[in-house]
Amino acid sequence: MDYHTDRSVRYEVERDFDSLYKWSLQECGSNGEPFGAKYIPWDWRLSFLAVELRHTHNVAAETDLRRNPLPHTTSETFTLLLRPEGGERPPPSFSMFGTSRTVEKFYLRVQCVEDGTTEQSCAAWGVVSYTSEIDFRNETEDDSLGSNSGSHNRTLKSSARFTQRRPGITALF
Repeated sequence: MDYHTDRSVRYEVERDFDSLYKWSLQECGSNGEPFGAKYIPWDWRLSFLAVELRHTHNVAAETDLRRNPLPHTTSETFTLLLRPEGGERPPPSFSMFGTSRTVEKFYLRVQCVEDGTTEQSCAAWGVVSYTSEIDFRNETEDDSLGSNSGSHNRTLKSSARFTQRRPGITALF
């Protein structure tokens, strides 16, 4: 697997302003010299607009080693493709650390979990572009960022009702 990066990234605890942030990230060129400004933690909100929605119902049936049927499982997932929103200003652009490419794909994936049976969860992820060989063909994946969430059905229904009553409001899961 070949990752498409231009620079390395270094985690730093030395700070220029102790009261503002406790750490930073610094991109470095091939010679190890700093490249560009330090990246510091962002404490403010970023807005995204959903441009595509997929609602998926899955049913899985399996058998054990003796081909005896096992109980089937069902799941429900919402997958949203997002784009950055700027409000009254132009939308911000994003790139992966160590690259100069603009990230074009942002995802929010919400998995419905049974009320009271599983804890709700949330995880953020990012993948820098890479090329890998699959079945004697080179496949390239673009840079992408996303968030996976496991939410109770009642939370999803409540968010949907709130959004339907207020046009222009983005639902927060």
